[in-house]
Amino acid sequence: DFKKFNPTNNYLQSYNWKKGDTLKQLDLANTLTIIKNNGRKSFYEGEIAQSIVETTQETGIISMADLKDYKSIWREPIVLNFNHYKLISMPPPSSGGIALSQLIMMSSNLKLDTLKHNNSEYIHLISEIEKRVYADRAMHLGDMDYYNVPLDKLMDFDYNQKRIKHINLNHSTPSDSIFHGQFDSKESEETTHFSITDNDGNAVSVTTTLNTSYGSKVFVNNRGFLLNNEMDDF
Repeated sequence: DFKKFNPTNNYLQSYNWKKGDTLKQLDLANTLTIIKNNGRKSFYEGEIAQSIVETTQETGIISMADLKDYKSIWREPIVLNFNHYKLISMPPPSSGGIALSQLIMMSSNLKLDTLKHNNSEYIHLISEIEKRVYADRAMHLGDMDYYNVPLDKLMDFDYNQKRIKHINLNHSTPSDSIFHGQFDSKESEETTHFSITDNDGNAVSVTTTLNTSYGSKVFVNNRGFLLNNEMDDF
């Protein structure tokens, strides 16, 4: 017996799932059809927007004006050249591009390719690097419209090499004793991504984030999708 969200009335309902059962997301299919036929405006100004506002009006503060006034902003990507490859990834306010770049720069001289994949030494080194990257993420990354992200310093190879000097190959460093890097200046489960390419060289990538498990756990009335709880990051 499993609990499942019922998108029609916004509460958990019990279902006895059996092998071979088919889940039909009819509300979501209708939402995607509306967007396909009417484009961006149908989500931010039309009936879908109205459903979002109605769903959240009891406990939230989202208005039709909030959705209508939202604008996507084009930002220069994060670019890292390493060996014969070029990584082109997301800039702030996303942390992914910088974090991936730091992981690559920190690991570049550790000869991970000489270790057996996923053996204890390999996992230890990757974990130690990730702890340091995450410490920098927690301290230094944010929305560049409101926070001066030290982008050049975080993307500096020498800086990232210094971050791994204190890795102990025989002992794990507790995360609560790893702190963000210091700069010589006054500035101080739940995400899905897919990339698709075709035979003609066309490519599209999509990242959708709910943040914590099932986001805010609120289905938009009759629309078949969950609202995230990303605001707890701010």
